[in-house]
This record gives sequence, structure tokens and C-alpha cells, in this order.
Amino acid sequence: MELLEVLAAFEKFDGKYKRDQVDYALEHQKEITPNLIKTLKNILDNPFEYVIKKDYYAQIYALILLGYFKETSAHQLIIDLFSIPDEFISELFSDIATENLPIVLFQTCGGSLENIKTLILNNNAPDKSRVSAIDSMLYAIADEVISREEVLAFLSTLFTGEETDPSSGFWGFVASDICDLCPDEQTLEIIKKAYADGLIYSGIVGFEEFEESMEIGVDTCLDRNRQNMKQAIPEDIHDAMSWWACFEENEQKKDQLFSAPTIGKSSIKRKKKSKKKVKTKNLRPKKKKKKRK
Repeated sequence: MELLEVLAAFEKFDGKYKRDQVDYALEHQKEITPNLIKTLKNILDNPFEYVIKKDYYAQIYALILLGYFKETSAHQLIIDLFSIPDEFISELFSDIATENLPIVLFQTCGGSLENIKTLILNNNAPDKSRVSAIDSMLYAIADEVISREEVLAFLSTLFTGEETDPSSGFWGFVASDICDLCPDEQTLEIIKKAYADGLIYSGIVGFEEFEESMEIGVDTCLDRNRQNMKQAIPEDIHDAMSWWACFEENEQKKDQLFSAPTIGKSSIKRKKKSKKKVKTKNLRPKKKKKKRK
């Protein structure tokens, strides 16, 4: 198997998980990494060209592999790519932008969250990319890259009402992550005001969930966060991709209960409960989604 053959196989979605090609990538990480980065750079330079390509899939393998490689040189590129208009992101990555982007951002950050914070504060980036960046900070807490207190202090600054369009669900998802961390009293007061100001949509996270979070305490919340990270980031990259229902090798599996990323018309199902979805600007979530326990 040659490098060009592997890259060509990644480009075309044919219903088959490219296990052998992924194994090649793992064995030739140094050789293939510049090509994976180039794949994402080409899309950033001209996203429309790749949106109209039928069954183009190279961006998915590139993103997941670069995350698995913990390739810090791809970190800013990934942030830039997921800062382009949402219609391109939706076509090229669909739910990968919410299901897998938080993991990849964390894996490629090299222990620094500064660029992730910049994405979160970028009002011109799609809300779902910004929320995925926030989600990545919870992985950083679980890995002890940053403290819970630092993240709470940062997230507490995101309720001015100027962060995005008033009709966005953005603040609800910020609040949901704060809830997962068990807010301190100062942060809870900010949350109460955000509810009063109409920023947080209770269909995303209700105030009773904050009360429950504070009742079970910080240690339990942080333990749940660590468990979520272990589920979300498997050690084997095949475990991270091969089970997607769009791949033929899993057609016979009927035990996958929860929906997950979809690319184009190809449905992908997760082994565990799907994380919260992010509505784009000017859209309110219609129904409350139960949070993982």
C-alpha cells in the first residue's frame, strides 16, 4: 500500500470503513501528517469546491487522525476551518462539528487553551463551533490541564447578551457545561440573572438541574466529567470510527441506541448517548434534551 493510494481511498465514501488505510496512517504518521493537514487547508481555502464534490470524505479521516495524533501544528488550522460560515461546516462535517470537534480541539491544543478561548469569543464563528470549543474545556479539566475554577471564571463572562444573536441557544449550552461542573455561588448568581434576562432557554438546561448538580457536589460532577472523557476518547482510533452506522461492517449491529454524527445522507450512530446538539444562530431548540448522568 502506498501513500497516494491511501489518500485517494480516504477521499471517496463508499460505505466501507478504511481500516487498512487507517492502519497505514498509524504506521506512517510522520509521512502522512502533512498530507492530512493539506487536506484541511485546501478546504479552508475553497470550501465551496469541496461541498459540491460528491461523497467526498477525506476531511473526516483527516480531522479524526490529526486529533488522534495530537498534532499541535494542525490546531489553529482546525480552529480557522470551523470558523467559516456554518453552511459550509454543516455540509462538510455535519454533526462531526458537535460530536467530535471538542475532542479534536482538546487533543491538538498541546496543553494550551488560548486559541480555544479565542474561538469561543469569536462572535463571527458559528455558535456550534464555539460551543464545541467550550465542551473541549471540560476535557481539559478532566485531564487536569486547567482547573474547574478557571473554566467557571471564564465561562461566567459569556452572559453579557452581546455574545451572539438574541435568539440563539448559545447561552443555554454554556450554562449546561457550567451545570456539569457544579457552579460555585458566584457563578450561580450569574446564571440566575441570565435566566431572568431571557438568555438561557430552559429547554436546554433547566434551573432544577443546577440545583441537582449542587446537591450532588463538585467531586461527583468532576468524576462524571472524567467518565464522559473516557467514553468520548477511546484509546483505539478504530473504536472511535469503525462503529459508525454508515460503514458496512456494522450493518448487523442493532444494539446502538443513540444518534450521532451524520455526513451527508449517511447516518452514524453512537454506542453511547449523544451529546447535546447546538442550534445555529436565530434558532431556538424546540425540545429539552436529557443530559448524560
